[in-house]
Amino acid sequence: MISIILTPWLSSGVPDSRVDPRSLRSIQLRTEAAAEFQNNRLANEQPAVVVALGLSTVREGLDPVAISQHFDGRVHLLNLASSGGSFSEMRAYAEPLIKGSLRPDLVILGVHPSWLAAASLRLMPAAPFDQQSLLDSIKWELHESKKWLRQRSWILTHRIAVHGIIQNSLQAIRADLNQFYLTSSIQGGPSAMRDPWAVRPIYSEDKAEPAFLLTQLREWQAAGWFDARNLSSSNPEAIVLTDMLQTLTTICPKVVLILMPESAEFRRKVPSSSGNTLRSIADKVQPKIQVLDFREALPDSYFRDHAHLNTRGRHSFSLLIASRFEHLLPENVLSGSSRQSLPEPKAN
Repeated sequence: MISIILTPWLSSGVPDSRVDPRSLRSIQLRTEAAAEFQNNRLANEQPAVVVALGLSTVREGLDPVAISQHFDGRVHLLNLASSGGSFSEMRAYAEPLIKGSLRPDLVILGVHPSWLAAASLRLMPAAPFDQQSLLDSIKWELHESKKWLRQRSWILTHRIAVHGIIQNSLQAIRADLNQFYLTSSIQGGPSAMRDPWAVRPIYSEDKAEPAFLLTQLREWQAAGWFDARNLSSSNPEAIVLTDMLQTLTTICPKVVLILMPESAEFRRKVPSSSGNTLRSIADKVQPKIQVLDFREALPDSYFRDHAHLNTRGRHSFSLLIASRFEHLLPENVLSGSSRQSLPEPKAN
């Protein structure tokens, strides 16, 4: 089981290779199902559709059920977050939305400034294919594999963390089986997906073990997340974010960048200038793109670890985001008594 879990982490360092195809397929099916719901309703019968893009902190931090209930079904949140730690991975998981027919009223990108460091540590420049290039590639792969193994060595030395990973993987397998049932050809494909809006958080414990919390920060430090030199607007990840924002503004009238909540210790370690870097990227794409900073919005008791919210934090942050929707959504989207709601998402 441990070898199965480690396999995707030990793959080549190029960000695309770390994209989970099962998660990407699930996002694609849910996006198609949401578009089908949208297309089968008249304009005055549709609730506002908000899409949340991000990675595990968005997956764990935004509850579509709480948001829908807050608006009595007039707003539906499609949480398309997966897992990872870079804008490159986030862009890959956004592909079904970008290429699909769903047209949301609002897209929110839940991010962390530290993700600017990711690609600068893993991308290898392209080179012509010859013997020397092959040797260089092998050397690079060995170097990256050694570094990646060292960063992940805590799995072998912290039995509690290993147990948690195995438990989470088993939960993910069960979710995949359930997802397969809902979306298999036997059930009629994406149109049979009864609830594309629902998303199930993976982490169940209220607070991670101290050993995990300590190792989490060490791992992020080893990845360069706390080094200001890795968090500039000229890094490859900044270019990926710029491109993603430009693309999203062509399919949605309103795009908002949200800096997700972080623990106090996490915030102290990340250079404060990184938040300004994200703002400058957003302004460069389009001055109307709002950047909302929620990094200090919640106390540490609302966190499962240094970045992921627990059950109480998830509910509180969802309501906090919902309270901003009336200002974020385009004018008149929520108005009009003729607007009807989709079936409310079901809590898992």
